[in-house]
Amino acid sequence: MDPDRRAELLEVIAGGSAILFTGAGFSVAARDRSDHPMPDGERMRRELWRIVFSEAEEPDASSLQDLFDVALAHHRAELIRYLDTRLRLGERELSPHYAAWFAAPWHKIYTLNVDDLASVVAERCSLPRPLAIRSSLRDPTRCDDGLEVIHLNGRVADGPEHITFSTLQYAAIRSAGTSNSTGARSAGSPRRHSRTVFA
Repeated sequence: MDPDRRAELLEVIAGGSAILFTGAGFSVAARDRSDHPMPDGERMRRELWRIVFSEAEEPDASSLQDLFDVALAHHRAELIRYLDTRLRLGERELSPHYAAWFAAPWHKIYTLNVDDLASVVAERCSLPRPLAIRSSLRDPTRCDDGLEVIHLNGRVADGPEHITFSTLQYAAIRSAGTSNSTGARSAGSPRRHSRTVFA
């Protein structure tokens, strides 16, 4: 990054108006309950294939979204065991960079991830502000107590019916879970005039 752009970005973050937006790659340095690296999207797609079909078959081009939907409908118990192992952090010490990310004076944090990384950081790390962690699918109301961490696709702690990797499932959960349009807006996209940092 250009030094001037980097200095400008650091100034915006320090001023408290920047938003952090994280995806699957953000968690891969952490370890799950079996002490394996947390999965990115492609790894999870291949692992869900084994649940839906078998290890003997080579994965085709089926999407993560489709495989999750089929696993939820036809292999629910195995899917729950998988999520509880692969998307929850184990006992290994966290990389220090996670505390640094969550300690920064962000305006808000949005994440596409459903894992419990933010919850574990809140439990294990000393942070300048408490983390107000919520799912946009189940808790659409804005929280002003601490740094909001908003899971746009739900949280693994809420169970497989309340997380999504698919557009259709997202729409079904949202329509079933809330009829409050104000709440839905408060859980939605970052505000227009904020600077968003993707990680």
